[in-house]
Amino acid sequence: MTRWLAILLLSIAAPVWSAVSKADDPIAGPALRNYEASSVAFRTGLMADRRGDADAAERAYQSALTSDPQFVEAMVNLSRIELANGDIDAARRWVDRALALQPEYPAAHALAGVVSLRDGATARAIDELRLARELAPPDAYVLTNLGAALIRSGRLVEAREVLEEALRLDPSCSEAALNLALAEDRSGDSARAAHYYGRYLALAAQGSESISRVRLRVAGIADTRSVETRPGFDSRLISRTPVRSHQGENE
Repeated sequence: MTRWLAILLLSIAAPVWSAVSKADDPIAGPALRNYEASSVAFRTGLMADRRGDADAAERAYQSALTSDPQFVEAMVNLSRIELANGDIDAARRWVDRALALQPEYPAAHALAGVVSLRDGATARAIDELRLARELAPPDAYVLTNLGAALIRSGRLVEAREVLEEALRLDPSCSEAALNLALAEDRSGDSARAAHYYGRYLALAAQGSESISRVRLRVAGIADTRSVETRPGFDSRLISRTPVRSHQGENE
């Protein structure tokens, strides 16, 4: 039973619980209060996360864990916030703690893959992202990050297959388009690379850090007299990570 479904069932059962439970029950009362408090704090964190207030979100997720130290979704979101803040060690601690409690939680494996990719642990990144892919329905973000890890490991054929699937799932995913362009470029197919670079430029938000380098590369491909140089693997080989909600809840 997912956490969100359990909350709904408790809200329905509450009047019956109150009628049949003893007022001085040392277990049922505090346990239920902590459960509800952690859920309220988690929802507060989600709202702060979605309006871009990372500090408030972090405080709310911490509060959720104070009430429920085994709240896996809160750990995953804390890991993502720490990763965005550049604290890879803290991000690793939170996501590993989540995996220790729930070894088959796809979102935790997906984020562990991103943490490993940022940390240069490419082999673990591939393992974690492959497992996330196996445990959940196809997800463009998971596939985009898996493609990035495969490119870094030199497995270009598999990377191209994975990234093509990501774009089929989400044609608007600029990160998948850029990673696929890089895979084609590394494979020596400059025409296909130029196509996907162009697709990235059409999709990318203004101000994206890779735009200028991609434009230079496209110009280099177009000018057959120029010496071909390729963007480095730090161009943008990972995608953003979505806010994790309750398991089974639509985001």
